[in-house]
Amino acid sequence: MLPSRAALFLELHPALKRRLTEAALSRRADLREIAAFAAANGLSPALREELLWYRLAYGYSRQEYFCYGFAEKAPAERRAFLSERESVLLSYRWNDLDGMTLLNDKYQTFCLYGAFFGRAAAPVRSAADGPGFLRFAAAHPVFVAKPLNGARGEGVEKIDLSATGENAAAVFLELLARGGVLAEELIRQSAALARFHPASVNTVRVVTFRDKNDGVSYDCFLKTGRGGSFVDNGAAGGVLAGIDPLTGYVVTDGVDESGRRYAAHPDTGVRFRGTLLPDWEALLALCRRLSAVLPAVRLTGWDLAHTENGWLLVEANGQTELIGPQAVFGRGLRHRWMHNH
Repeated sequence: MLPSRAALFLELHPALKRRLTEAALSRRADLREIAAFAAANGLSPALREELLWYRLAYGYSRQEYFCYGFAEKAPAERRAFLSERESVLLSYRWNDLDGMTLLNDKYQTFCLYGAFFGRAAAPVRSAADGPGFLRFAAAHPVFVAKPLNGARGEGVEKIDLSATGENAAAVFLELLARGGVLAEELIRQSAALARFHPASVNTVRVVTFRDKNDGVSYDCFLKTGRGGSFVDNGAAGGVLAGIDPLTGYVVTDGVDESGRRYAAHPDTGVRFRGTLLPDWEALLALCRRLSAVLPAVRLTGWDLAHTENGWLLVEANGQTELIGPQAVFGRGLRHRWMHNH
């Protein structure tokens, strides 16, 4: 990102801003990706220039530009949003590095928070994990495999040994060759969450911040899958909606990564606004317990699923992004995070 004064100066000199942006294309792969996207999708020259500029000057990805609704916002409103880059910097500002590193490894997360998982899991990291995996696969022939250091739902796969007829030992070697995974028992979500999109485990993302007095604040939004996808992540086409953390009611329409808004889920027709999520006080209590395990990791994102036995932890994010809370409510969080914490 450019220094704020330099960015504001260049805003007043369009020709210089354009020259700087085009010159940066030769050395910035992220800018070239945006230029390629603009060409492939027939975007106007003005929109192409704006996407490139907002990436170069303020760090916003093209996905953020669209899901934040920047096209309808004045420049001052746009700069009130935190970029994903800045979310990462906030993680380093507020979080203990060693603790954050643990949360970025799914097996280490399971070791720390296994009591909150409510399901069995087995690591695939080395040949020594083979016997444990075979016992796990015998009890759970249908399971989920998650890359140990994966994010945004990338590489997550549901494996059904009974349907494919594959040998569990052969699958173990294949997963090991990929770099290792955490194999997890399937989550059987409740009807209350499944109704949005039955093919995915739909979750609530709760971003917690633990202050110096051990008080915990919450930003919450619902994540739902789409189009038969197994995962609910926005990066996989999912639809997000904002939740009032005091009541557990969904209080916004849905939004996807392209900035499209939905009063109801596009696949099932289930309306977002007005839905009361179940056992809300229990969810908040669970988040307080989760936050207390590593109190030095003050800013954390928790993905929680609801089952007939209550809420359970799906995964933790030590470098949580703040795209979701800003996208669903359509307002930036810069002042709150930069000045009020």
